[in-house]
Amino acid sequence: MSFIKERNGSIFKDFYMRSLVYIIIAWSFVISIILYVISFMSVPMSEGREIMPAPLVGVYELDASGEMVPFDDLKSIDIGDASSVRVIGHFTENIPAGHRVFLYMYREFIKVSVNGEVVFDNSDDYRPRWDFFGSGGVKTSDLIDITISKVPNEGYDGAVSEPLHKICVGTRFGLASDRVRANVASITVCLILFTFAIGELMVASVLITTRRSEARGSISCSLVLLFGSFCCFIDYDYITLFIGNYKAIGVVDIVNQALLILFFLENMFIHMKKKTYARISQLIMAIWCVTIVIYGLASVYISDINTIFWNGVLCVIAIVGIAIDGVLEYKDCQFYYERVGKYNGEMLSNIILSCFIIVEMGHYMFAHSFLISVFELGISIYGIMQFAMLLYRTVEFAQKARQSDILGKQLIENQMSIMLSQIQPHFLYNSLTAIQMLCVRDPKEAQKALEDFASYLRGNMDSLKSNKPIPFDKELEHTKHYVELELIRQGEYLDVEYDIQYTDFEIPALSLQPIVENAIKHGVGDKEEGGKVRISVQRKYDDVSIVVDDDGVGFESAEPVDDGRSHIGLENVRRRLSDMCGATLDIKSKPGVGTQVTITIPLEDTTLL
Repeated sequence: MSFIKERNGSIFKDFYMRSLVYIIIAWSFVISIILYVISFMSVPMSEGREIMPAPLVGVYELDASGEMVPFDDLKSIDIGDASSVRVIGHFTENIPAGHRVFLYMYREFIKVSVNGEVVFDNSDDYRPRWDFFGSGGVKTSDLIDITISKVPNEGYDGAVSEPLHKICVGTRFGLASDRVRANVASITVCLILFTFAIGELMVASVLITTRRSEARGSISCSLVLLFGSFCCFIDYDYITLFIGNYKAIGVVDIVNQALLILFFLENMFIHMKKKTYARISQLIMAIWCVTIVIYGLASVYISDINTIFWNGVLCVIAIVGIAIDGVLEYKDCQFYYERVGKYNGEMLSNIILSCFIIVEMGHYMFAHSFLISVFELGISIYGIMQFAMLLYRTVEFAQKARQSDILGKQLIENQMSIMLSQIQPHFLYNSLTAIQMLCVRDPKEAQKALEDFASYLRGNMDSLKSNKPIPFDKELEHTKHYVELELIRQGEYLDVEYDIQYTDFEIPALSLQPIVENAIKHGVGDKEEGGKVRISVQRKYDDVSIVVDDDGVGFESAEPVDDGRSHIGLENVRRRLSDMCGATLDIKSKPGVGTQVTITIPLEDTTLL
C-alpha cells in the first residue's frame, strides 16, 4: 500500500494538506494572541476600558441655515448632503476627569467650544486621526458647541456625518479596544495576507537557489501581498490610537499605496509571455514611476497642494495602466490556454485583482474616499489564489525532487543500455572496415574518419557521466560524428541535410543521435535506392521544435517496434525527454513515404526584458 502511495504521489498531498491544516490552526492561535495584545495591552490598564456614545442632547443646524432642530442622540441627526453642521447642547451625564470626549476626523474642520471657550480646533492640521478634548472632565451644565465642516476641494461623501456619529466618551484604552473589536475582521485579513506574503518569499528563496525563472514572479507576488496587507492595516479608525505620529502614518500610507501599484504592475509584466505585451507593460511601469516622483516633489515644494486633484490624477493613471495590463494579460492568458490546455492561475489572479483595484480607485475619484472593503475582498481572493498556486508548486516541486531521485537511479541503467545498444560489434566492424579501405584510397579522409570514430565513442562514454541535460550543441556534434561514419559506409545512397536555426537550449544526452540512427538504418537503410534524412531545429514562441524527417520505407504502426537491433527503442528516448526536461516526442509515419519524429521542448522563460 505504501508503495502505491509513493508511486501516485498522494503521500506528498496528504503531507502538505496536513501541514496546511496545522499552519491554519497555529496561525489562528497567533492571531488571537496578537489581537488580545493589541486590544488590552497597547494602552495602560489604569485608564480603564469604558467607552460609550456621547450622551449629548440639544439642537443642530445644517449649512448655517439658522434653523435649529432638536435632537436627543447624535446618531439620529440626518446630515444628508450638507457641507457643515453645528451642534449646541450639553451632556446628560458628567464626564469625569481622566475620561475624554473623542473626535474622529478624516479631512474635516472641527471646532469645539465649552462655555464659549475654544477647546479644540484642527483648522491648522486636518490629517486623519483620533483626537480628544475634556480630559479634565465636563459637567452637565457646560454648554457644548461643535461645528464640523468639509475641507474645501477635499470633501467626500460622509465627511460631516462620519465624525459627528463617531463622537464618543471614555478612555483611550476603551476606545482602542472598541475600534480593534470593530475592525477585527479587517485585521485578521491583514495578518493572513502577511502570512501568504511570507510563504511566497520562502518559495521564492527556494526557487532562487534552484535558479528557476518563477522566482521573479514569486518575489513580486509576495511584495504585492505584503504591501496589500499594509494598505488594509493602515486604517485611521484605529491605527492612530496606537501610533501617535499620524503625519508619518500619512506619508507611509501614500508611499505604501504607490509601491503596491508598482509591484502589481511588475507582477503582471513578469507573467506576460509575448514580447510586445511585455514592452507595453514596461512603459506603463515607467509612466507610473515618473508620476509618483512628480507627485512627491509637488508635495514637498507646494505648501497648498490640492490633494484631491493629485490623488485623482494618480487614480486615472493607475486605472488606465492596470486596465491596459489586465487586457493584455487576459489575451496572453487565452493564448496560454490554447497552447497548454489550461489557464495560468497567476494570470487569472492578476486579472481579478485588477478589476477590484479599478473599482476601488473609481470610487475614490467620484466619492473622494476609499471603499476599503472592496480592496480587501480583491486582495483576499488574490492571496487565496496565490497561496493555492504556492501549495501546488510546492507539491509539484516535492514530486519532481522525488522523481529526480528515481530518475538518477534509473539514469545509470539507461545510459549503460544506451551505450551498449549503440556500440554493437557489427557497427565497430563495419566502421573500422570502411576506415581501413579509406587508408589505402584516401589517407586524409581516413584520418578524419578516425577522428569522427574516436569522438563518437567518446560521446557514448561521456553519456555515462551525464546526469543532467547537456547543451544541444554538444548532442548535435555527437550526432554529426555518427552521420559522418554512416556517410563513409553508404556513400551516395545517403543524403543528410541540416537546418539548425536555434541551439540555445539543453537536451538529455543521446536523445537526437538515436533518432537519426533509426532514420538512417531502418528508414533510408531499408530502401533499395537510399534516401534523404533532414534534421531541423526551430524556436516557436516558448518552445523548441526538433524535427527528424526521412523519406525511407516508413511503417504501419503508430511507432516503430524496438526489435532488439542496434537502434534504441524510441520509448526510452521519450521517457528521458519527459523526465529530464518536460519534452514530448511525436512520431508520424506512412509506408513508402517516410517517417517524421518531432521533439518539442518547452523553454522556462521567454520574456525578453
